[in-house]
Amino acid sequence: MEKSVTAVSIEVSFLIESLQTSLNALVERYQSELEHFAFNPDDQSQYTYVSKEIEKYYPDFFAFTVTDSDGSPFYDDFGERVGELCRSDIRRFAQDNRLSTYIHPGPSEYHFDIMLPWAYGNQQKGVFFASFKLRMFARVLKTSEVPGHQLMLVRSDIDDLIEVTAQGGRPDLTRDFQLSQDERRRVTHQKRVPLTKWTLVDLPDETLFTTHSRQTHYEAIATFAGFALISVLMLFLIMRKEKQRVLAERALRESRDELESANQRIAEWNENLQAHMQDLHDDVGAKLLTLSHRCKNPLNSETARSALADLRLTIHDLGRQRTAVPLAHVLADLRAEMQERMEAAKIDLQWSQSHQLSESDYILDFRQRFNLIRILREALSNAIRHAQPTTLRVEVAIDNDILRVSLCNDGSVEGVTDWTPGTGMRNMRRRAEELDGTIEWSQSPTRNGTGPRETCVHVGCPLLNKA
Repeated sequence: MEKSVTAVSIEVSFLIESLQTSLNALVERYQSELEHFAFNPDDQSQYTYVSKEIEKYYPDFFAFTVTDSDGSPFYDDFGERVGELCRSDIRRFAQDNRLSTYIHPGPSEYHFDIMLPWAYGNQQKGVFFASFKLRMFARVLKTSEVPGHQLMLVRSDIDDLIEVTAQGGRPDLTRDFQLSQDERRRVTHQKRVPLTKWTLVDLPDETLFTTHSRQTHYEAIATFAGFALISVLMLFLIMRKEKQRVLAERALRESRDELESANQRIAEWNENLQAHMQDLHDDVGAKLLTLSHRCKNPLNSETARSALADLRLTIHDLGRQRTAVPLAHVLADLRAEMQERMEAAKIDLQWSQSHQLSESDYILDFRQRFNLIRILREALSNAIRHAQPTTLRVEVAIDNDILRVSLCNDGSVEGVTDWTPGTGMRNMRRRAEELDGTIEWSQSPTRNGTGPRETCVHVGCPLLNKA
């Protein structure tokens, strides 16, 4: 297995090198289109054209962009596909042209990045960036595994964090994201993968050694007993085993045919669903993104951003097939979205969180996550549209397995007792009831007792699911 692990690690590294080489040739071929895009970043049609051209050559292509010498993208998709983690790596690559491949848990797809130095205009230097889905690595691992063994790409700089298996990336796993202590002890061979932050590990099945020992023991007994059996009995046993083998092989073939047929039907359904979601995103999403850029009225621009965020959430949840998600991920995504919307509205965001969460602490099922995000997003939109605050304060706490989130703003709003509940408030109450939670509005002076009073929304949500 040691030679096999070494060979697979070389194959993964060679796959990355091949992507870099072929992308370099593709950049040269489409140099004029990329330069046009660099000097005309609002040309959405040009961005779509180049994306489709790249996708012709790379079925696992996910996103691309080009940047200036500082690593700042010419085209800003508001983190939809090129998230903050990608942008941080681009800025580092712009400085030293070094990149170690690893997995980015993007807002809509787990992916990995490839970057190349790029020149445009009068030899101005920049970066060409492209990201790809994980299926190509999963295929390499799947075709290289032998019975009784699992091959995994594990982060070298984060203890035992699994990045890719034959099943796919972390969203596709049906197990914990980290190797257990028992699994770490069972690892027989491992090899660092060049050009990446990964180590390829070979994990034998838990029962492999026990099964092998038991099988050897039974074979010894059968061999000893065989010398004592008469030839007629031996012939009878052989004939019976042969019949069982034929029947088993026939049943296996039938089961494999049924499984392949079912997988094909599922794949066709998924392809149709993905196509419809992509059409919805490319059409309506692109129009909302353009509208958010072109609106001169801040309120209209904010409305477009909010609608775009709702669309992304719906498409993302459909694409993930409504799976449960760690609470830590949900809060991180909410904070990033709020920060982006607050910066666009020129409002100071103050985020405080009393608990440092890990992926294994709590998870939210689809309905919990969907209702919680919609409540907080509606509260955020109401603050921006109606209060026009200078500061938005968010406090997150967990008390006896109850998540408590408060959004407070210092804008000019009439007294809570004078409010007439509209559709938005009624929807927020309804969603809180679906969570078996609570929602309240209050007004009070600021923390130091002076200045404008704060208007707050307080949301409570029971956390019944521990990872």
